[in-house]
Amino acid sequence: MLCHRQHILAATLGWALLPIQCLSIPSPQQAHGLLNRRADTRAPDPIDPTTFNAILHYATYAGTYLSAPCKTPPLGAEVVSFAQNDSTATQQTIFRNRGDKEVILAFPGTANPTDIGTDLNFPQTPHPACDGCAVHQGVYEAWLSVADQTMAQARAAVQATPDFKFVIVGHSLGGGLANMAYVDMQRAGMKVDLVVSYGELAVGNQQYADHVDKIAGASDDNVGMFWRVTHANDGVPLLPPNALTSIIVGQSFIQHRTEFWAQDGPDGEPANLTTTFRCYGQMSEACNTGQGGIGINTAHVFYPGLNVLSCGIPRRDESSVRGGV
Repeated sequence: MLCHRQHILAATLGWALLPIQCLSIPSPQQAHGLLNRRADTRAPDPIDPTTFNAILHYATYAGTYLSAPCKTPPLGAEVVSFAQNDSTATQQTIFRNRGDKEVILAFPGTANPTDIGTDLNFPQTPHPACDGCAVHQGVYEAWLSVADQTMAQARAAVQATPDFKFVIVGHSLGGGLANMAYVDMQRAGMKVDLVVSYGELAVGNQQYADHVDKIAGASDDNVGMFWRVTHANDGVPLLPPNALTSIIVGQSFIQHRTEFWAQDGPDGEPANLTTTFRCYGQMSEACNTGQGGIGINTAHVFYPGLNVLSCGIPRRDESSVRGGV
């Protein structure tokens, strides 16, 4: 508990206050993994308009709010159900959009001090998805606090409209929750058509990231059905910072495929189709990982199509964007 409190204090004040008893020197194998996790430098590829429009479309469902449900359902959608756990400050909203024939499960991002505590509770804990899988303890506990209710609600919503697509979205901490929801729903035999996260923090070790890629059908040859959208030099996808977690707790975090990286224009204009790319590898130096972002910055707040201050309301006038893929 002492070390956990020091983690929170250190994260707030620049990671400089950790006592020596909280430190753990990484093994040679862990150090090797840390040094080589950024090896992929293959140039990213342009994306097609359908994919870009889908990124904008699902972003409108991923805004932040303090309490469920989302009060401003986007694009003519209706709120089907919602869940909220006050002790973990974790919430979700399930939407149905009859025009787009979709059911969307959306997790908002960090919005209060309890959420910050969740983000900073980063020691890894085993996950039953695979041998060796370990995940971010805070995010996993937050997911488990709403998991039973969420899975029951999602099943009911999908069964009510079986010809609709089922999509999971989330921003920041919500992206990590979307990740864990997808993995557990897949383990439970539920059909998920697409997952789209925006500025998702890393939530697992190498084995867990590989497992997510496997079940999503993601590889350098196949995009798969889990899209990890990043923006410019957003620093949150690089959290927790491996340079410190490998020393503090002897663990490192790895992101999963497939990354779609949205850059802003050369004069600061918002990201568009021509500045958004499909990246290769799990953490490509040619995309977000190589941009040197640190923590929550401007790029993390201003994702294409996403209003971090209110769910359902586009940041810019993108109300004409409809439909996924």
